[in-house]
Amino acid sequence: MIRSYQLPLHLGLFDSGIGGISILNQLITLPIEKITYVADTAYLPYGQQPYEVLIERGMRIVSFLVKQNISTIVMACHTSSATTLPTLMQQFPQVTFI
Repeated sequence: MIRSYQLPLHLGLFDSGIGGISILNQLITLPIEKITYVADTAYLPYGQQPYEVLIERGMRIVSFLVKQNISTIVMACHTSSATTLPTLMQQFPQVTFI
């Protein structure tokens, strides 16, 4: 099944460190007007953080991005997407997470 997807004008991208820069480098080749990139290096590495800290960081970052009128967010952090994505999707149903 082929799905069509309209690229957002403003995209959010977050990672626990600088690994998301490689994803950012690919995204900037697309016709997206603005990308807001959050590198949460203060809590690096996420893999050693308790679940509660990961939820708090995810909620804070997504809230920040939503306040910037961003409705599509790329979670470049494997740890976050593997542990917190279901909760973030439930808390922010208006956001499309990639």
